[in-house]
This record gives sequence, structure tokens and C-alpha cells, in this order.
Amino acid sequence: IGVVMGRSRVMYNLLEPLFELVRPLPKPALLPPLILFLGIGDAMKIVVVGLAVFFPVAINTMQGVRGVDAVLVDMARTFGYGPARTALRVILPASLPFIFTGLRISLGLGLILVVVAEMLAGTGGIGYLIVDMQRTFRVPSMYAWLVILATLGFLLNFLFEHLERRVLFWAQNGAG
Repeated sequence: IGVVMGRSRVMYNLLEPLFELVRPLPKPALLPPLILFLGIGDAMKIVVVGLAVFFPVAINTMQGVRGVDAVLVDMARTFGYGPARTALRVILPASLPFIFTGLRISLGLGLILVVVAEMLAGTGGIGYLIVDMQRTFRVPSMYAWLVILATLGFLLNFLFEHLERRVLFWAQNGAG
């Protein structure tokens, strides 16, 4: 969707109002209606996390596509590339730094929303365990789960940085 909105002014004008209607909504506020419609379970968690992580990736992808140098697109056209091949061979690679930025933002948001969903409506998971330990006054266990959650977030970020360096080795700015 981000690629399509970045390349097509018509699609941007069509979808942008919907984006700006749904994007600012705090995703935890969507939990009660999602519980009502989807019940308490994995489907509700997947939908709320999906909504939270969709917008940063789509918007960063759209901005990355819009920022592709027009000379690159013209060069692809000169070499006889069609729209699909231009998108795959020129636009997508040039947009990858923006896409990875959106993915990195979404990684943190996704972790937060999973924990919040588990806290409010879960029957398992780290969020549920943290609330359960708090409710039963097992404070040391609660803090242990918080440390585990923080470690998980750190490890996910570390692994994502490693992946980003491997995939975008050509886009490094030389600062480190």
C-alpha cells in the first residue's frame, strides 16, 4: 500500500483520508470493540498489533517511494523496464532504508501492544503474567517478568539492527 500510495497520486488522494482517520487513534483504545467483535484470543491480539504496526511501515514506505530520485526511474525507463520491473529493481531497493525505519518503529510498537493486549484481555503471555503477579502481590516475580520483557525488547532490537546492517550494507553512512 505504501508503494502504491507513493507512486500514484490518485491512490494517495483516495487512501490518505482513511489513513488520517484511523492512524491517530490510540490502538489500546481499540481493544474493547475488538474484544467485543473478535473475542478474547489470538485473533484480537493479531488485529490490534497489525493495526499498530501497519501505519509506520506504510507511511515510511510511501515517503521512501516518493523520495526516489527521478533520474533513477527515468534511467530504468530508458533501459526498457516496465512498471513492475522498475518497482522491484529501482524503487523498492531505493526505498529500503525508509521501509526498515518503519519496521524498526513497528517492532517496538508491536511489542508494547502485545503486552497491553495480554494485560487487558489475555489468558497467557508476559503481559498476563505481569498483571497476575501484581494482583497476587508477588512483587519480586512481577519485576522479574519486567526484566525479562526488557531483555526481550533489547534482543529483538539487537537482532533487527543486525538484520538491517546485513540487508542495507550499501546504505550505511560510514559513521560507524
